Amino acid sequence: LIRGIPDLYKLNKDDLMNLEKVKDKLASKLILSIENSKNIGIVTFLSALGISGGAENKNEKIVRSGFFSIEDIISLKADDLIKIEGFAERSSSDYISSLNTKKELISELISLGVKPKPYSSLLVGVKKLNGQKFCITGTLKRKRSEIEKDIKENGGEALKSVNKNTDFLVCNDLSSSSSKMKKAKELSIKIITEKELENLLSG
Repeated sequence: LIRGIPDLYKLNKDDLMNLEKVKDKLASKLILSIENSKNIGIVTFLSALGISGGAENKNEKIVRSGFFSIEDIISLKADDLIKIEGFAERSSSDYISSLNTKKELISELISLGVKPKPYSSLLVGVKKLNGQKFCITGTLKRKRSEIEKDIKENGGEALKSVNKNTDFLVCNDLSSSSSKMKKAKELSIKIITEKELENLLSG
């Protein structure tokens, strides 16, 4: 039944009911889940397309740079990407070349009712972290993925490594000798604990 992503959105309940062991309840749940997936954040949408060099963090950097909608993304040029942190000439060219091969797929998905939500529509309310960049190291009370999610949802950016653009390193062990801690101290980056980050988020 499914040979490509668009085929998911062409399925109906009868198609599923014809499959072995699929009953009414399961078929209904699957169709509802597929229908709900049509309303998707643009970063998640782009990351699911398999664009070369299009990992989630890279796509997030692109939309944060002002390319908020799918229309903005489609009109991207390599020269636009080079200006964004994390993109060099080669990676920019590869991303655009790969994106161009996905445009027909994007168009078909949109015609089938998929609606990538523009990034600006996700920025509702006050964003406490206001674009500040955080890197995390060491043992934490909560899962790192949960903390990174909180950072992103509050307008911040979660980095995988420390660089000159990092605003905060989050670490509960201030005497840590990790490479991230050493780098943060070399670059005079502010080091805060998990509790201090929570205070920023609740402030």
